[in-house]
Amino acid sequence: MDRSRGRSVRTERDVPLPEWRPLCRGSELEGLPGDTGTGQAVPLGGGDTGYFWFFGPENVEVVLKVLDGRPLNDKFWVFYGALSSVEYTLTVTDTQTGVVKTYTNPSGRLASVADTGAF
Repeated sequence: MDRSRGRSVRTERDVPLPEWRPLCRGSELEGLPGDTGTGQAVPLGGGDTGYFWFFGPENVEVVLKVLDGRPLNDKFWVFYGALSSVEYTLTVTDTQTGVVKTYTNPSGRLASVADTGAF
């Protein structure tokens, strides 16, 4: 992150969710034996939602949303859902504090997670 300007430096692996704080990154994925990939991020309209594909842009694997829940519990909330059972790791970083949350899904599990105390 370029702290001098208060902005994040992002790669094609990052989903800026939302622009004001957290940043999500898809990490290495395992699919079928010997089939791995790096998550490619695609932000969706509204600034709080995006998805990752790993093996091809037509094959969405994980959808993610980060919401500002501070009016209710003074936290940012992280929600994600898998659209397949591949193994993956999502890393979400609060770009103001540097706090990192890592979410891992083991191979064979379809996951949906709601972390209302993430940051």
